[in-house]
Amino acid sequence: MALAKDVAAFQAADGHIVIGVDGQGRPTGEMTLQLATLFDDARLRPMLLRYLPEPLQLTSAVHEVAGETVVLVYVHPHPDGFVVIPKVGTCPDPADPKRQKAVFSEGDVFIRRGTESAKWRPADVAAVLARRDQRIREEARKEFAATVAALENAGRGRGLAAAPALAFTWKVDADSFASAVLELIRHNDRLPLRLFFARAVGDARPQLTRQGPSPDLEVLLDRLAQTAGIALAVDDQTLFEQSLTTLRSIYRIGVGPDEYSRPDLKTGAVRLWWSIVGRIEAIGAAAVRAQAWPQARALALQSPADGADRRPSAYVSWLRHGLTETARAGLLNGPTHNTPQPAALIHAARAVTHRLDALRLDYPDDSAFGTDEQPETDDVLLDSICQFDAVYCVTAHAAKPNRSQFYPSFSGLYAHRSEPVLLRLLDDPAVYDKILPGVSQEQRTQAITEVAKTAEREGWQISNGPYFFTDDRL
Repeated sequence: MALAKDVAAFQAADGHIVIGVDGQGRPTGEMTLQLATLFDDARLRPMLLRYLPEPLQLTSAVHEVAGETVVLVYVHPHPDGFVVIPKVGTCPDPADPKRQKAVFSEGDVFIRRGTESAKWRPADVAAVLARRDQRIREEARKEFAATVAALENAGRGRGLAAAPALAFTWKVDADSFASAVLELIRHNDRLPLRLFFARAVGDARPQLTRQGPSPDLEVLLDRLAQTAGIALAVDDQTLFEQSLTTLRSIYRIGVGPDEYSRPDLKTGAVRLWWSIVGRIEAIGAAAVRAQAWPQARALALQSPADGADRRPSAYVSWLRHGLTETARAGLLNGPTHNTPQPAALIHAARAVTHRLDALRLDYPDDSAFGTDEQPETDDVLLDSICQFDAVYCVTAHAAKPNRSQFYPSFSGLYAHRSEPVLLRLLDDPAVYDKILPGVSQEQRTQAITEVAKTAEREGWQISNGPYFFTDDRL
């Protein structure tokens, strides 16, 4: 029983238990070879599992020290960083062998404190979890190193496209991931990419918490944004659709009844939606610059709910849904105001574009990036984000004429940034036929002017001054 308690304590940090020695580490001579067989892994684990939960990993070995037999048991750390005892454990009371003495109780957590196994205290929790987190990071580094080694090994042979399919992972840095995707496209090796998309949603689910996306989930979302950006740059429609479909599936993980956040996730789901819509705006900006208008339309018109098992969505665009729910949760409020910060979605997308080179392959030099809320310098990337936001607004309003279907985040910045695309939607059939297929001229004009008027009204309120487009038709 005492051994089970010690093993539980060592699972919080790992370590060795020496059996057959006294308090000074000297062999007692009481351990025999026959007795030592009881501490063989195959026998010891089942005995301990009567009191301890899985997983339990340990390694035992018999050694001879000064002519005496001792047993060395190495206890591996538990993946959670500690073990919660699941049941009561008792042993005969030395003071009264007829009575049982409790060694541990259900719910106890033990750690090593000096040379004893003791129940943890609140002050111990941070140190225990810090060791666990450090171990997790180190394991991630090892996995990364193994992946890179596999890729480099394949590169010495037939190139990166010959790497093992399962070696392709999102758990690498952004540059390595983008390079790998481009190489796979060049060698027309789609299997690793299909496996990546097939596993992505499953990888995302356990990384979504009540607090929001974990750092790993944020990385995964970045990698999906990168594949979409690369697909736009090389005009790979299949890769783009796979990226968009996967992002949509992850978005819907957080959707609960009536398109609010799942009750068990609450603001965690809202933070997920905000993370995704910021990336969608950044991808949409790349689509605008590439003049990939069908892809821009597809990015705008994704509903937040799954129509297969829900009633029709109240929203035609996840961009409106994500922005609305984030604002309702108060996550966009400034430090001194109870109202959302102007153009919060635009600025979030600009930060994504700056961080991910794959979303600006046409503008690798991003020295124009700044943190001003109303930058006055030329910024083509910022302009394209504003223009995609305008495209989404017009597309959503045309799909369901209702001002609740869009919000012009672009109105928080100068009108000259978004006006060019609104004029193209009015005048250029190469644009409006792909953004608004099947929409009459009258419907198109009404949608554009409604969006422009809403932007002017919102822009005036934000800046306390005139917000206007130069073209009288807007």
